[in-house]
Amino acid sequence: MQTSHGRYFTGFLHQRFARLNDSGQAKALVEIGQEIENVRAAWQWAVGGRHIEAIGQCLEGLALFYTIRGWYQEGEAAFGQAAAALEPTSSSSELVFGNILAQQGACCYYLGRYDQAVILLEKSLESLRTVGGPRDKILAQYYLGGVAIRRGEYARAEAFALECASLANASGSPLWVARALTMRGSIATSIGKNSDAKGYLQESLAIIKEIGEKRSVALALNNLGTILRQMGELAEARPYFEESLVIAREIGYRQAIALSLSNLGQLAYVLGDSARAWGYFQESLVIARELGSRLLIISNLIYLGDAAIQLGEYAASRGYFKDALKLSLEIRAIPAVLLVLVGMADLFSRQDGGLEHAAELVLHPLHHPATERADRDRAERLRDTLKAALAEPVFDSLTARSRACALVDVVEEILGVTLPESQRAMLQG
Repeated sequence: MQTSHGRYFTGFLHQRFARLNDSGQAKALVEIGQEIENVRAAWQWAVGGRHIEAIGQCLEGLALFYTIRGWYQEGEAAFGQAAAALEPTSSSSELVFGNILAQQGACCYYLGRYDQAVILLEKSLESLRTVGGPRDKILAQYYLGGVAIRRGEYARAEAFALECASLANASGSPLWVARALTMRGSIATSIGKNSDAKGYLQESLAIIKEIGEKRSVALALNNLGTILRQMGELAEARPYFEESLVIAREIGYRQAIALSLSNLGQLAYVLGDSARAWGYFQESLVIARELGSRLLIISNLIYLGDAAIQLGEYAASRGYFKDALKLSLEIRAIPAVLLVLVGMADLFSRQDGGLEHAAELVLHPLHHPATERADRDRAERLRDTLKAALAEPVFDSLTARSRACALVDVVEEILGVTLPESQRAMLQG
C-alpha cells in the first residue's frame, strides 16, 4: 500500500513539473498544495527506501513548489535529509545525488546561507562532472553566480553567467536562456552598465512572457523595473512593479511579492513620499522574515533606515542600519555592508556636528570595488555635498584619515564590538 501510494504521488509531482514551467503553473501549484501531505509522505517513502528513480522523478517539481511558496527551510531540510540518506553507487544515483545537492544549495541561497550554499553547489558540480548533461549542471552554476553577485565578486559572477548561457543553449531550454540573460543583466546593473542591463533584461522578459511561466515573469518585471528606476525612468518603472505584484499574488509567490513591495517603496522614496515608502518596506520586511530570506531582510532594513532619515526619525534610522550591518556581516554580503555605510553617512550629515564623521565614513564605499554603481553614485553625491559644506583643509584632512582607517575598524566602531576573526578577514580581504 505504501509503495503504491509513494509511486502514485511521486508520479503526480513529475506530471506537474512541465506545467509548473509554463502557463499552467497556477493550476499546478493549487493541485500540489491540495495534496501536500501526500506529497510529503511520498518523498519520505522515496528517500527512506532509497528509490532513486522515484526521487529523480519528483525532485524538480517539489523544489520548484518549495521555491514559489517560499518554503526554503522545509526544502533545505528535505533535500538535506535525502543527500544524507543516499550514497551514490552508480551513474544514475550519482546524477540524482548531484541534483539533490544543487536544490539544497538553492534553498540555502534563498535563506542567505551563502557559505553553505557554495559548499553544496560546488559539491553538486563535482558529482555531476562525469554524469548528466548541460541541463543538470546549470542550476548550480546559476546560484554560484548569484552568490558571487551578492558578495560583490562581479568578474567571478560574469564567468558563471557565461557558463550558464553556454549550458542553456546546449540544453535547448528557452527558460534557462532567459535566466542566463537575467543574471547578466543583474551583473551589468551592479557595475553601472545600465544600457547593457536594460537590453539583457528586456530580452529575458520577452522570452519568459512567450513561455508564460508566471514566477519568472514576476521576477523579470521586477528586474526590468529596477534598472528603469536606476536610470531615472520612474514613470516607466512603476507599471513593471505593479504588474509583478499582481502576478506574484495570483500564484502565491511570496519572494516576488516582497520584492515588488520593496521596489514600490523605493520608487515612493525617490519621489519624496517617505511615509508611503515606509509602509511598503514594513510590509515587505514582514514577509521576508517569515520566509527567512536574510538578503531581503537586510535590503528592507536599509531602506527603512533611509526612509527614517527623511521622516526625521534619526534614532530609528540608526537602529535599522545597525541591524542591517550585523546581518550583512553574518552572510558576508559586502555590497550591503557598504550600502549601510552610505546610509549612515547620510544620517550623520543631517545631525548637528556630524558633517566630519559623515565625510570620513562615505569615502569607504566610494572607493571599494564591491560597491554597486548606483550606491557609488549616491556616495559621490553625498561626498560632493559634504566637500562643499566643509573647509577645504578640513575635508582634505578627513580624506587622508579615512584612507588610513581600515574598513574593519570603521565597522567595529559603528557596532561597538570586536568582530569575529572570520568577519575581520572578510573586511580586510
